[in-house]
Amino acid sequence: MKIRRWIKICVFFIAILLTNFYVACFGQTTGALMLLPDNFYAQMMNPSFMRDDKATEIAVPGLAGLSFKNTGNFKISDIISVTAEGNPVIDFNRFYNNNKKTLNYYLSQQIQIPVAFVSFPFKEGYLTASFIEHVRILNRGHSNIIHFLQEGNVVPENQFFESGKIYSSIWGIHELALGYAKKASENLSIGLRGKLMFGAAHMSTNNFEFGILTEDSGRRVILLSSGSGRIAHPFKQTINSSQQITNIETQNLAKEYFTNYKNPGLAFDFGATLAIDNSRLVSFALLDIGAIWFRKNSIRLILDGKYEFEGFDLGEPLYDVNGNQIISSLESVLQTKDMIRNVYRPLVDSTRFLLPLAPRSVLHYQFDLTGNTQFGITNQTVFQRHLLNTLTFTALQKPGAFSVFESLHLHQLASITFGGGVQYTGRFAQVFLSAENLLAFYHPANNRTLSLSLGMCILLNHEKPSKEPKNSKKKSFRRGRGKISPYFPFYRQIK
Repeated sequence: MKIRRWIKICVFFIAILLTNFYVACFGQTTGALMLLPDNFYAQMMNPSFMRDDKATEIAVPGLAGLSFKNTGNFKISDIISVTAEGNPVIDFNRFYNNNKKTLNYYLSQQIQIPVAFVSFPFKEGYLTASFIEHVRILNRGHSNIIHFLQEGNVVPENQFFESGKIYSSIWGIHELALGYAKKASENLSIGLRGKLMFGAAHMSTNNFEFGILTEDSGRRVILLSSGSGRIAHPFKQTINSSQQITNIETQNLAKEYFTNYKNPGLAFDFGATLAIDNSRLVSFALLDIGAIWFRKNSIRLILDGKYEFEGFDLGEPLYDVNGNQIISSLESVLQTKDMIRNVYRPLVDSTRFLLPLAPRSVLHYQFDLTGNTQFGITNQTVFQRHLLNTLTFTALQKPGAFSVFESLHLHQLASITFGGGVQYTGRFAQVFLSAENLLAFYHPANNRTLSLSLGMCILLNHEKPSKEPKNSKKKSFRRGRGKISPYFPFYRQIK
């Protein structure tokens, strides 16, 4: 039986490792927190997680913290150089020279801010309500774009330049959630969470491509563009007669963004936790199953431009048959510049669209070695056009009211980071801090991954943890009703 059990565990680990060969890295919240079911960030990652001490959790704005993650296949320091005066500047040449072997670049950023969170016992389970702000950014492209920005079409290799497909996605979401978790049996806990999702802002470019074809003689350049996309935002915009956006007003930007609830959506989260025995458990969560209906100030982008540039005409102005000047030399130059700009200006069309959310899964296994030492493995995956994945190995120790953990994070099986964190649980509050890459705190710009999760919640009806385990056999004296007899050392018990 033991051999069969370990075979199943090995197959489970190998399946997760094989998954990482084909996916990129992602993890909105560090997977190490999954070893702490009483952590309210872990409860947001798995709706079946709940406290076992009947305490009430309350997180208020400003103290609830945030979760931030920056992931890419290049370092921030690769694209920034410092001038002689000590000022940082963007240096595309430096970026290209440091990443020549990288054919495609990507940059992913996620910010999650729990504005409010409350969880309390309700009918043999836990009822949870939360309000969370989400911002997600993902950019992908070919590295030859960077080379073109630096060298232009002067060098021979860029005379027939094609950018390849450029993918970009930006989300800004307000989330209102209500969930419930309870024990379905002695060993199984399940949880379900319904969410109202409001699209505050969105932009996506599906397959933008740009091309610049230069004749061998250099006398003519053909400019090309193609692609499509979508934009929805709460700001006022101006569209000219050619159906192009000419201006977007950004006054009161924060107010317009945080008060935009005109693009509603619905989503569900499901989670389950199974206790295999007294020392092992496995949990699974499927998150963000739903979509958002963008209907306010939403437009479709169409990019399909072509222009043959043969230079600027700086000769004599144009006259009609009566000798009247029609177009001056300056106007001719400006018209040519507008024709060039229009190649890369997408046409817009008002529309409404239903946009599915990118589903996420969290798979977790943990083993309790002793009462105060645990080990776990967590795999997070985002199912979208390009799968995004993070695999985490964690060790946890519990000295008293503290929980200290160390974690190893595998990104694409090509990048490994060492993280850690600590949580303190007192009688009236819980505070935690965790990170996936501790080295990034020393030099954030010199690392491909930077993440930070921190927060605090107030605890009500929570007893302060005892320093001695409940099953401790150590005897202790306590004050009773007895009195010391004057005939020491005898003891007389009062009935």
